[in-house]
Amino acid sequence: NALTAGYTFPAPVTAKVIDTRTASIARAHLARFLAAIAAAILALAIAAFLLRWRALAPAPVPCGTGDGAIRWRALAPRLAVTLGVPAVLIVLARAPLPGVSTSDLMPGLTLARVSILSIGVTPVITAYLLVELAALVIPGWRRRRHAGRDARLPLTSATAALGAALTIVQAWFLADYFVAYGFADDRWTIVAALSAGVLAYALGALAIERWGLGNGWSVVIAAPLIEWIARDVTHAALAPLALALAGGALVAMIALGAARTKIDHARLPLGGVVAAAATPALFAFLVGTVTLIPGGGALAFQIVDRLGQPAAQLLSACVLAALLAALWSRRLAGAARTGAIALSTAIALSVASLELASARATGAALGLAFALTAATIADVIVEARARARASWTELASLHDVDHADELLADGSRTARGLHVRALYRFFAPFVPVTIFERTTDDGRRTTISS
Repeated sequence: NALTAGYTFPAPVTAKVIDTRTASIARAHLARFLAAIAAAILALAIAAFLLRWRALAPAPVPCGTGDGAIRWRALAPRLAVTLGVPAVLIVLARAPLPGVSTSDLMPGLTLARVSILSIGVTPVITAYLLVELAALVIPGWRRRRHAGRDARLPLTSATAALGAALTIVQAWFLADYFVAYGFADDRWTIVAALSAGVLAYALGALAIERWGLGNGWSVVIAAPLIEWIARDVTHAALAPLALALAGGALVAMIALGAARTKIDHARLPLGGVVAAAATPALFAFLVGTVTLIPGGGALAFQIVDRLGQPAAQLLSACVLAALLAALWSRRLAGAARTGAIALSTAIALSVASLELASARATGAALGLAFALTAATIADVIVEARARARASWTELASLHDVDHADELLADGSRTARGLHVRALYRFFAPFVPVTIFERTTDDGRRTTISS
């Protein structure tokens, strides 16, 4: 080639690329880890300070202290049911959905997401909440909300009917998706299988209620959370994992400490922690609703820009927690009411902060998951201790935590679901506080004054 004739090419030049991001990422992870440790130490210091406040008193913890020997034979079947039902559900969560070709699914849709338990307990929990909201509006139902199991029978029937309808609707939409994209051919087979999965959750919850320990619904909800935390969170990098675990331990401490604390005969946190911790979800619901309005896209962008910041979400959580605490503290007066509202708001803010921080660090919001799991385990332990030393007969099924505390004041009765309901309050109508009274060897109830 005439153009390259007589031209000497330079020797090849090798370049070494140095990634300077590795050091900065390591420093960021270390900073997150130290921040988690500092937050835990600060929370412990605040807790130690609050323990010295004379207005605070331990709430009655139904431990069922009996004088008899530990009855392992009576406790073992109940413990087997409590552990066995979640194990069966975890196995069913890996059973393939009939009529769906898993080989043709997209990579993001794993087998667990298209099993017969894909819908989960969402339709049932939604039905409980909608019926509870309706009971606040309908006068005849409003009087039945706190009137006991028999009086709540119309609400229970409405919940079952609505839950079945929501299950079929949600299953139909999911089946329609699979058929539309060519993953399945028969809609009704998928609808029947998904509905059977929700029924399996309901039967498992009923089995735990009848033959196990703890509240059935809280156990079947907490079991997948434990598996999810063990499976997904442990796959994170070291620093996010440390942040998640430190935050989770902090949430557990806050949740159990709050559920075991009273101020002037009112159990904390007033109004629970669900609404405040779920502020990001409420924010997402607001944005989604605005986008449905004609021309609402621009308004949705403005809402995201102004209210989507962490500070704005935490401020919203504070306001919502304070409003709920004020609503649930009407029986208190003076400094006791002010202190109860302030402490309840601080507890809800702590859980909301950890919920938001864990979501940003690991991509998973762990605050409520850890709180529910810790409260469920506490309820199971309380009931196991009681049943291991005495026989019990159901006395009442209540949806008012304060009324339950009155029946537990002398320490001779025991309760089921008290910790979970204290944290979830109105948002857990599926977890009643069941009061049990000790029975004698001949099956008669002991006479205890309330």
